[in-house]
Amino acid sequence: MKILQSATVIFVLLQILLTISALKNVCKYKRRQMTPGQSVSDCYTITTCNKGGVLSRKEACPRYICAHYLRGYKQFDHRKPYPDCCGGPICDDVFKSYYYIP
Repeated sequence: MKILQSATVIFVLLQILLTISALKNVCKYKRRQMTPGQSVSDCYTITTCNKGGVLSRKEACPRYICAHYLRGYKQFDHRKPYPDCCGGPICDDVFKSYYYIP
């Protein structure tokens, strides 16, 4: 009987330790819980959950210049969904020279 109680206590303690170690990989961002590998994109940043519950952020919109002809410039519009919100040059040709790609 004593052995059964000891085994039960050890089992419960192991379950608690496993639960606590699993929670270390959960990221909290803007009242959301994310698991490693999940990303959230808005028009400003791409936020990614990494191992150990560490968040990393990088700029969301690509930056580029036109290789040949510039027709105009599209303004950044935070009211539109990503990636339509991104601003940048409007190129006359299909060739763009990227200097930042998220």
